[in-house]
Amino acid sequence: MHASWVASTGCCLTTRDGEVVRVLYPGIPAGNFGPDYRDAVVAFSDRSRVLGDVELHLCGDDWRRHGHDTDKAYDHVILHVVASGRPASARCLAGGRDVPEVVLEWAEGANAVSLLPCRAMSELDEMNVRRHLVRSGIARMLSRAARIAGESAGQASWELLAHGVARALGYAANADASMELGRRLTGCRALCSLSAGDDAYREALAMGVAGLLPSQRLSGDMPAAGDAVQSETWWRALEPRVPSMDACRWRMNGLYPNNSPVRRVVALAGLWPFIPQAAADAPGMILNAGERPQLSVPALERLFRLPGDAYWRKHYDFGLPTRESDLVGGSKAREIVVNALLPWVAAGALTTGDWLLLSAVCRLLSAYPPASPHAVTRHMARQLNFIHGGASAAEQQGMLHLFREYCRRGLCDACPIGGRAWQPASALPADAVDSAVSGTAW
Repeated sequence: MHASWVASTGCCLTTRDGEVVRVLYPGIPAGNFGPDYRDAVVAFSDRSRVLGDVELHLCGDDWRRHGHDTDKAYDHVILHVVASGRPASARCLAGGRDVPEVVLEWAEGANAVSLLPCRAMSELDEMNVRRHLVRSGIARMLSRAARIAGESAGQASWELLAHGVARALGYAANADASMELGRRLTGCRALCSLSAGDDAYREALAMGVAGLLPSQRLSGDMPAAGDAVQSETWWRALEPRVPSMDACRWRMNGLYPNNSPVRRVVALAGLWPFIPQAAADAPGMILNAGERPQLSVPALERLFRLPGDAYWRKHYDFGLPTRESDLVGGSKAREIVVNALLPWVAAGALTTGDWLLLSAVCRLLSAYPPASPHAVTRHMARQLNFIHGGASAAEQQGMLHLFREYCRRGLCDACPIGGRAWQPASALPADAVDSAVSGTAW
């Protein structure tokens, strides 16, 4: 049934109420938590395109039977797709809004080939499509660099890097909450306390500011044993001076245990003392690599590797054991470099007019090895029919750019890949991306 839904892209379906709905974009598979597809785009006959989630069931009755009518995770569902034409019971979301329902013809083992134009273009000219992805990836980094440069007034440069590191540690589910934590930790009162004490003290402060100590959570069954007892004592001494976040800001469920927000906050506390030195060393590392910027990759990633202490290597929360692993391993260190460090270095180059450094950062991103694939990059690789996925970090960043700016908005016609204005990358005029790579000011 999932294959038939993907293959319905571009098709018109009819709801049980007789309304025609066209599938502009089927969305991205959401995994085991929440609706089946997120970021789908459909167009109803009496209104403009609608963005949201899609839920698939064999029978319409499954909506209520699975408890979706009272689950706020399904508040953004825009279409309920079922395989059975049997009359269904009334459907509504937790907010009281009715969900349109369509019956989708499907066959076991159907081939999930959509009618998206980017797939056809990629099959015809994969080389130029990949060039477009690289350009889009560099453009995405430069856009982020410009935002960072705009925030530089009144803040130490390394603090802006700390914000990016915090966000990169949060993964998609907790990226915004992690960014807020990073900003709070660079506040005057928190920063003074965070710079003092040992690792355990920094962990207590970071988790207290995050609102993730056992006493701060709504759940009454949180264990308060082990390291939590001392952490709570330290936090109570600081609490009147350092405000904390609401624990509800963090998503705790549906995550791989080693990616839990508690473990990620501990990792941020462990990396914190080393971020100023990383900020001082990184630009020189990139420039010293000369014409082969990829030679700087191992040294850059070592800046953010963190084995962790004996307790947190084996626990993902207080009193909750997990498979032993580094707090920040190689794959996560690579994500931090690509998503936080390189945009931050590029921002510094933009601010100072150092076009040589800016060019080196862009060339490094183009040559940087790919990070571990995640939901969006895996989805985009399948959509573009890339057998080997993204060959570089720049291509992966380009996939993220296309998905967020075009795919999930249903803007296929405007997309640089597969849209009406598509042309080979070699025929595109020089722009800011090309200027950055060549080291020319624009």
